[in-house]
Amino acid sequence: MEQHDAALIVIDDFLDAHSLEDDEALARLLSVKADVLMELGREDEADEVRASAPVLPEAVTIVDLEEVAEADTTYVASDLHGSRRPLVEAHDLVMVDLDGVCYMGTNPIEHARDGLQAVRDAGTALAFVTNNASRTPQAVVDHLATFSISAQPDEIMTAALDGVEILKDKLPPAAKVLIVGGEGVHEAVEAAGFTIVTSADDKPAAVIQGYAPDVDWVKMSEATYAINAGAAYVATNLDATLPTERGFAIGNGSLVACVSNATGVKPYAGGKPFASIYRRPVERAGASHPLAVGDRLNTDIRGARAAGYRSLHVLTGVSNARDVALAEREERPDFWVSIFARSGSRIPVR
Repeated sequence: MEQHDAALIVIDDFLDAHSLEDDEALARLLSVKADVLMELGREDEADEVRASAPVLPEAVTIVDLEEVAEADTTYVASDLHGSRRPLVEAHDLVMVDLDGVCYMGTNPIEHARDGLQAVRDAGTALAFVTNNASRTPQAVVDHLATFSISAQPDEIMTAALDGVEILKDKLPPAAKVLIVGGEGVHEAVEAAGFTIVTSADDKPAAVIQGYAPDVDWVKMSEATYAINAGAAYVATNLDATLPTERGFAIGNGSLVACVSNATGVKPYAGGKPFASIYRRPVERAGASHPLAVGDRLNTDIRGARAAGYRSLHVLTGVSNARDVALAEREERPDFWVSIFARSGSRIPVR
């Protein structure tokens, strides 16, 4: 608006009032200030401001020409970032996926335990965010302990908890809910004060569906009857597959597709890649600079981007380096490493 004197006052007032820890934000703001000084003819001061700005590493573009030539999709450069500090020092909360990051089925992920312990040793908060709705928070804690990874129930955010928040937004207190899923969903629904029913004949106000190994035709048919009778439909997540030590098994999204196909109703869905499952632990921790860590671009990374948070992709699970190189903008991580962290180090990405 050509009001350069006013712009300079606004920038200086902001810099005086805020201590910017984000080097990228500070560098951008100082660049604008230098431009304003140039417009005012104060070239020497502009040069001093530019010299004082943090030096940012250049974005990295990953290009494998052979892979790009063979790809079925149009190549879009993945503008990954660097960090002048270990990421654990640049963020106040690290939100970690489970399957494919901490473990793969019953097998541990190499260095995951040491990397997570290093996060705690640095004083950075941890949260474990999973689309698996079958386990309760305490069961997740117990399962992590089998891999020597320490956690507390209040650090766990499951898709079941996220799905129940959707129910709370849509139903009155103590409303009847029919559950298709495991103990994790049952505990979350009960804790929210809803009345659990087991039959469509009980006229539930809603059906919530989450993964459990014993979900079968009988349970999904009961859900179908209820939804066709007018019950609201909520899914804890829409993951098509579930990673195991033997490969990829059927996930909740594939089971949800059966019910959706039979009813013609698309569910209200929680979990990744929707933003709420990340925003809840951030609000709980009071964090301002969170980092999401995941192995799956279309859930972990897409969800972090939807929430407006930075993300770190690890190549220990679903999505490989080729997937990262060819990722669409909505699924591009800010950082990636081949493993979560090496033994004895903090998150080492630079």
